[in-house]
Amino acid sequence: MARPVILKDKDLSQFKVKCPKVIALGQPIAVEWAAPEDHSEKDWIGIYPVGKNSWSEGLTIASSKGRWSLVGPGTSGVIKFSSDKLPWKPGCYEFRYHHDYGYSILAISEVIEIARKNFLTFQAKNKAK
Repeated sequence: MARPVILKDKDLSQFKVKCPKVIALGQPIAVEWAAPEDHSEKDWIGIYPVGKNSWSEGLTIASSKGRWSLVGPGTSGVIKFSSDKLPWKPGCYEFRYHHDYGYSILAISEVIEIARKNFLTFQAKNKAK
């Protein structure tokens, strides 16, 4: 495990992670990211349950359980999380953008709810009434 480093010299406002607010369990999730030109090609994004995987002082403490992907070169892009990169339990999650193969957090998405498909169908029918 890489040693976490608290980054005080980075302008964190340049790092962004965006995802849908609700998605059906098992459906791929497209995660948009943005970073400055000088970001590390070893930066990565992982998905974590909200409130279950602690983070403190800008550091992720818990494992992503293999649910992560490198952002790669460029200043923006989209990463598709699917199959074994997805959590298979309904709940509230967040995506965290990490620095240089480490655990320092540069950005956190808004909460995404992963819901059972039949629950989403029920919600859609009730909105239509």
